[in-house]
Amino acid sequence: MRITDEQIELVESDPYRNFLDGCKSQRTKETYEACLKKALMEHFDDILSAKTVKDRAAEFVDRAKRDPKWLSKVLKTYVKEFKKRCLLPPENPDFVKPITIDNYIFAIKKLTDTNEIPLVWKSVFSLLPEKTSYEETRGYFKNEIQKMLDVADADDRAIILTACSSGIRKGGFDLKWKNLIPVYSYNGKLLWDVEDVTESVTEKGKVVCALLSIYDAEPKSNYVAFLTPEAWNSLQVYRDTWPSTVKHFPKPDDPLFKQRGLLVRPLTPMGVYTRIVEVAKKSNLRPPLVKGKRRQKIPTMNGLRKFFNKQNKESLSHDSILAQLIKKEIMMGHTGLIKLDKSYFKTQVLELVEEYLNAVPNLTITKEETLRLENEQKQNKISELEKKNSKIDEVEQRFQKKFDLLQERLDESEDMITTYNNWATDPKLFCDFLNRIRNSKEIESEFRKVLGRNWKKKARILKEKGFDLTEYFEKWYAENEA
Repeated sequence: MRITDEQIELVESDPYRNFLDGCKSQRTKETYEACLKKALMEHFDDILSAKTVKDRAAEFVDRAKRDPKWLSKVLKTYVKEFKKRCLLPPENPDFVKPITIDNYIFAIKKLTDTNEIPLVWKSVFSLLPEKTSYEETRGYFKNEIQKMLDVADADDRAIILTACSSGIRKGGFDLKWKNLIPVYSYNGKLLWDVEDVTESVTEKGKVVCALLSIYDAEPKSNYVAFLTPEAWNSLQVYRDTWPSTVKHFPKPDDPLFKQRGLLVRPLTPMGVYTRIVEVAKKSNLRPPLVKGKRRQKIPTMNGLRKFFNKQNKESLSHDSILAQLIKKEIMMGHTGLIKLDKSYFKTQVLELVEEYLNAVPNLTITKEETLRLENEQKQNKISELEKKNSKIDEVEQRFQKKFDLLQERLDESEDMITTYNNWATDPKLFCDFLNRIRNSKEIESEFRKVLGRNWKKKARILKEKGFDLTEYFEKWYAENEA
């Protein structure tokens, strides 16, 4: 690798390219690029004269380098003018939310930082207005999502169920089919890895949820979202419609959602937003705004995300409250409850799958699917109870066998005690016992059989009662041998 003078000159002479190269995330690049363009071409139109965005960026950087105080004055004035618009009534067409300013300021900061322009940004940030929520919004209710599904076709149905069962943001819809992975329940195990999902698993196993790799092209932002079986099935129905339009089933690198038509063209996140708006209007969930209102009560995309967040957090879990909340935040694409959770609370995908399965009934929309899940859960509980009862019966049987054996041994012990007492009282009875034995092997085995374990100790007890069993036995045994 070699660096040329031309390359060095290019870095110095193209501030706009430096700005774009400094945006690591594609989503951030798109947002900052749009904000910088509007700032340079509209907001700074009276102080910059170049015709294109690229030339205006170069002009802005050149003036800022020659006069840093000019840059500071421009930005402070810019923030103050924005601040005036934040103080207007929300129904005023010029009103903007305080959070809107951030993207413009940070886009300009990216331009100055990537072109090595020194500035005390603390003095600019200190002028930013406080963040305040002017309009209360809510998520969709389950019956409202059902209304949308009733008027949606296979494409839009798959989009809506994907959004409400995963909680992904609008930008997360930049997906491919290879980002979708089913999770099977098979022989009491949850399987999704390619090496684990064999042909028998796909045939005999059951899809209990699915994984979605979000922001797959951005390792820093990448995380795993989840889909309900209902959403998975809707995607399979949507997949089956591909041959009728593009003449083939989707390939792994094809977009998960495509534009309508005969060509495979990805449906952009903005296209997903537009499709959901259309369905919401058809289902009368997006009425015309009244005078003075600028936004709907239910945000188009964030309303589905809020639905997911609420249903997921209201679902019961076997984990501790703190642990389940951290896991649920991770499912939303957050680092956790606090930033340190990303470093110190390492959660495996299996743990997230198990946590998500608790929320599947609450995240299921259609009544038919909900009833099917409820019946399935009841059947699983019945099966579990039957297994427990079977185990209890087995334990009872083993206990009864042990009890019967102990009772048998107790009865034998009582018979032995009676025999010992009789021998101690009348030694002739013992002589009769010995006389019935024909040879020495039978003597030893029978003697041990009658007296049982520790027969010598028992013999001493008989001796204390006046009957020297050992002496009598040895004498008898010597005579018998003779």
